This record gives sequence, C-alpha cells and structure tokens, in this order.
Amino acid sequence: MKSLVRFIIRYHFVFLFLILEIAAFSLVVTYNKDQRESFANSSSYVSGVIYDAYSSITEYFSLKEENRELARENALLHNAMKDSYYFNEEFFKKVNDSVYLQQYEYMNVRVINNSVNKKYNYITINKGRLHGVYPDMALVSPAGIAGIIVNSSDHFATAISVLNSNFKVSALHKKTNYFGSLVWEATGSNTATLYEIPSHVKLEVGDTIVTSGFSSIFPQGTMIGVISSFEKKMSESFFIVEVKLATNFSNLSQMYVVKNLMKKEQVELEKLTEHD
Repeated sequence: MKSLVRFIIRYHFVFLFLILEIAAFSLVVTYNKDQRESFANSSSYVSGVIYDAYSSITEYFSLKEENRELARENALLHNAMKDSYYFNEEFFKKVNDSVYLQQYEYMNVRVINNSVNKKYNYITINKGRLHGVYPDMALVSPAGIAGIIVNSSDHFATAISVLNSNFKVSALHKKTNYFGSLVWEATGSNTATLYEIPSHVKLEVGDTIVTSGFSSIFPQGTMIGVISSFEKKMSESFFIVEVKLATNFSNLSQMYVVKNLMKKEQVELEKLTEHD
C-alpha cells in the first residue's frame, strides 16, 4: 500500500496531466458539433473493426465443429438415401412397410493422417473397432471413393488409399453400364486408370465413372471420377481410360466409412458358390 502511495506521489504530475487532457477532450467533444460527429464516426469504425475481427476469429474456431456437425448430418442423409437400401421384392409381397432393407450404413469420420506422394499411400482416421470400423469397409469422401479400411485398433483405423499401387476396384461407365478394373499407377494424386472397357463402347471425355457394386465393399454408383482421356492400342480390343478422380486427396478432412450390413450373408454365399 505504501509503495502505491509513493508511486502516485512520485508521478502525480503525469496523472494530473492525463486527467486534464481527458477533461479537455470531453469538453471539446461535448460542446463542439463537428468534433462530436467526427469522434462518433471514428469510434464506430474502430468498434466495427474490433467486432469484425472478433467475429472472424470466433467463426474460424467454430468452423471445425460446424463441419463435424455437417458431416454427421450428411451421414444420416446417406443412410436415408435409396442407394443405401436393398430392394426386397419378396418382402413387398408380404409386408408393405418392408419394401426396402437398409444395406449400407454411413459413419462420419475425420482424417488424421494422409499421404499422396508415395507409391503405397494410406489414410488414417479417428475411429476404430470401438466405433464399429473394421477391415474391408469402404472409405469415401463427400466427392467420391477414397479407399478401403485395412486395419483397425480400438480408436483408429487405416485405409489403403485409391492412390496406392495395390488398390483396385470394379468401375462402371455410367452411360453404358460397361465395367472394368480401376487402378492407380502412380501418375499423380488426381488420376487413375481404367482397363477392360471394350473398344466398341462409345466413350467421351467427361463421362462419369462410378463403382459397379460388384463387391461387398462399395455401394453401386459411388462416384469415382470422369474420363479425362482414352486410347486403344492397335493390338488390343480394350480401351485404356484415364480417369480424373473426384476426390481431392491433397485435402482430406471429413469422410465416411461405409458398412455393408449384408456383407456376411453375401460373402458366405459366394464362398459356397466357389466350392460348388
């Protein structure tokens, strides 16, 4: 307390000067119209700048949570889409409210690690076995396919990326329903190659390529990309098709793991058929 008193006594001229300055400024603003308007405009501008900066900062920090909430809502919408259901004609004959059985379930996840500049690229997500994520589940972005889950721990999972030389998926030329095998040949982070499309098929640059659904992993019709170019070698009867991938692998964030609710039934039946 004594130190504070000594400080005030020592600098009392400075404090007195500041008090008089404030009083003088207040009198000028109060009794002079031009200065009063100028001060009001200046203070409004400064306040506006401060509020705008504060709003930008709070919006930035709340954006991640908004994106997560949007991803959760999108997952619910995916689950409700007709493509996620299996049309059961037999049930339609018996029970009117069971025409469609849900076949695919979407779970929103977040990418926590990703590579694009290697020959064998992988994606790590923030959910694992405790959340229901297991190997051989599809991983898709809001734009299209991204990979396939290969390993999972309790809280995390890794997926083989489309940008991996070991990745392969059955792909469909949407316009004609002809299908082939799509692979990545380390040609960049936005291009893959589609093989086995017969040379008599009419292709055009910009045509859509989607998943064929000829596996228990990806739902039929999931976006892969569009044709960027195609060619046929003289000795071949099939096109070599370059596909521009819809997913931007250099900017992965919110994703979806797709679970096939009928996978076990399908796989077991196919195994029995192979042994026949």
